[in-house]
Amino acid sequence: MGAGKYNDGAGLLLHKRKDGGAQWILRYTLHGRRREMGLSALRDVSLKQARELATGWRSVLREGRAPIK
Repeated sequence: MGAGKYNDGAGLLLHKRKDGGAQWILRYTLHGRRREMGLSALRDVSLKQARELATGWRSVLREGRAPIK
């Protein structure tokens, strides 16, 4: 996989950079604003763990709370 954003579904993305680094990102919309929140580096968190993190943050979003201040 080259550099770019790869969608796992339900807003979970893997952002691969040209320098070889990669980060899990959660894309969401809250109060009409679309945002992206970094979850962790790929080297630190597996796909399964990233999905679990995203599920937890989606629960926060369903309550109408913003994960990013």
